Amino acid sequence: MLKVCLGTNGWLAGKNDMGIYNYNYSIEEILDHAVENGYSGIEISNISSDPYPDNLRDLSKIKEFVEKYNYRNLKIAGIQANIPRTGASENEDQREEFASRLLENVIFAKTLEADYVGVWPAPKQPDVNDWIVCQRLIASFKKFFKKLEESKIELGTMGIVVETEPVESFCNLTIAETVINEIGSPNLKLLYDFAHINVLTNGNPIKAIRQFKGKIGHVHLADNDGTTWTSSKDGMSSKHLMIGEGNLNIREILENLIDTGYNNWIQIDVWQNPDPFQCSKINKIVVDNILKNIESSRNE
Repeated sequence: MLKVCLGTNGWLAGKNDMGIYNYNYSIEEILDHAVENGYSGIEISNISSDPYPDNLRDLSKIKEFVEKYNYRNLKIAGIQANIPRTGASENEDQREEFASRLLENVIFAKTLEADYVGVWPAPKQPDVNDWIVCQRLIASFKKFFKKLEESKIELGTMGIVVETEPVESFCNLTIAETVINEIGSPNLKLLYDFAHINVLTNGNPIKAIRQFKGKIGHVHLADNDGTTWTSSKDGMSSKHLMIGEGNLNIREILENLIDTGYNNWIQIDVWQNPDPFQCSKINKIVVDNILKNIESSRNE
């Protein structure tokens, strides 16, 4: 059965980070919530209540950082890379810095024994041709994979997953597909986010599963009604809703993912949701039941 993790990115909307909402919770409160609701792991982000170590190779700092997760028997499923968002920059030095910092985050993730690293290379560039954006992203990831080779770092099964999102450089599926195919690494894959995919496909998320068959490396799960947040303060990103508040057929999407052979983590994503605790609680219950029903029906 697929494993379910909770993303701390859902709490980045609080007042000490993005400032969209006025809440402020400690990392201990978030992790205790994960334990109470039966999560197997955590997808971490560089949140103010639990910032990454300044030196991502400092083993003593990393040991201190991970202690609260180990104490609660929560595996760090993956990390959201804390890197300069210059992967689609016209400046080659900035793309070089992107590749170098991504390498540091991968080393950090390997020390944590995480299964994947999520990457958001750059914001959307509406005034730049998509072909040029693709070429810059390809150049940046080629630099990164070259640095891996020069450093004699093997990824093994670790995924480097890139997310398509309306406000990101991977703002459509064609850009994502072009970059992933051109790099040609089995480790570089798509991060399939239910909400973003629903918006970007105009309500046809199954099409994207077929398009990226065998190239989906991680999943973010939330309901969505086909819309984004409407104010600039909210980031204009796809709405991540409680299951039932949107129009997605969650079971159908999961069944199609499983049919492609996907067997990695599902992250319950409460990005920018005004009540991340309640949303992640309900979504976990529903997803657990759906997965059990799918497994039961296929064993009959």
